[in-house]
Amino acid sequence: MRRKLSPNRENDVAISFTLQSNREISSTIQINENSSLSSAIEKSGIKPRDGTPIYALDQNDNPINSQTKISNLPRDLLLGPSKKICQVWGEKTTNGLGEANHFNIGKISVPGLGIGEYSSVFITEHKPDTKINYGYKFADSQHPYRVGDLVYVMAPKQGKSVKLFNPSSGVEDIQFDFIYESLDNIRGFWGCCQVTKIGHLGELTLRQDITPIPRNFKSLKTKSESSSKGKKKTVKITSFNITNDEFMIARGKIRFGKALICGASSAKTGNKKGLLMCSKRKERPALINLPGFKYGMSQFIKIPENGAEVELYLESEKRYLTCTILQKQDYVLDEIRGRWVVATLKRHSKYKRALEIIGFPSDFVNN
Repeated sequence: MRRKLSPNRENDVAISFTLQSNREISSTIQINENSSLSSAIEKSGIKPRDGTPIYALDQNDNPINSQTKISNLPRDLLLGPSKKICQVWGEKTTNGLGEANHFNIGKISVPGLGIGEYSSVFITEHKPDTKINYGYKFADSQHPYRVGDLVYVMAPKQGKSVKLFNPSSGVEDIQFDFIYESLDNIRGFWGCCQVTKIGHLGELTLRQDITPIPRNFKSLKTKSESSSKGKKKTVKITSFNITNDEFMIARGKIRFGKALICGASSAKTGNKKGLLMCSKRKERPALINLPGFKYGMSQFIKIPENGAEVELYLESEKRYLTCTILQKQDYVLDEIRGRWVVATLKRHSKYKRALEIIGFPSDFVNN
């Protein structure tokens, strides 16, 4: 079965969906290239009638973020369920942890799952042995979590935020602050948390009565976190030339060759010194941040492997400030983790300091 195309319009592109479970069922539609993937899936007309959530899948059968723009996607996509989602019946419970068995996944430990309760469950990456999986319950797409819900998450390796599964997008992108007084002492710890606040930025509180922290637990730190503070090399800058006044971007030279420079001038050294963020690459100059601080300035930042927080150096006070990277449809964080981007520093109503991504370094090399 194949659906017909609608009339072509300017900026429309053709995209085809095929059901993973039945390759004979497909749909090709015309849709504006700036539309979201979720809009295209709705328009395809081949979603299950029973409401079972399906998503566009990548080459590893993992869901692609449904908020991704069509222009950033291949033109042929498979539609299918997420292998991290299942529906189970609670069979027994011990100290707040329910237990269920799934014919495909096996035994699953689920906080708050009652005996005889039927629920949708997201399977986490935590699997200390091969005998049991760990997951948490979620509800419908509009209100997947409520105050009092129990979830199973890992204390963030850096920053203070974690992300829960979003049934609307198919990925973990609902951000919560992880509330714990000595967070640095439990980074990397997997445990049961309770939702204590819902909103633009929710909060989770660790339930040590359900998952106590072992006395011999050793906190984890990512490579980027352990090396971020105090280890950026200061370099001398020559031939400084501003190429973009609006975002405070310039070109110049350092000892090792050409450099692309972001940021505000320093009160002490002006434009003559900067922090080497990343060395020169084959087709890209070195990346330098000036040590000044000013809202509206641009900065080179590396998207962290977890969360949405990075640190900027405040030269005047010789300390680092935590900033939150804003989610944008054009730059989905989970798709660009580990990459360098250019972002502007902004004031924000929810976060004290926010960074808005405006592009990749390569976008500004020839400007």
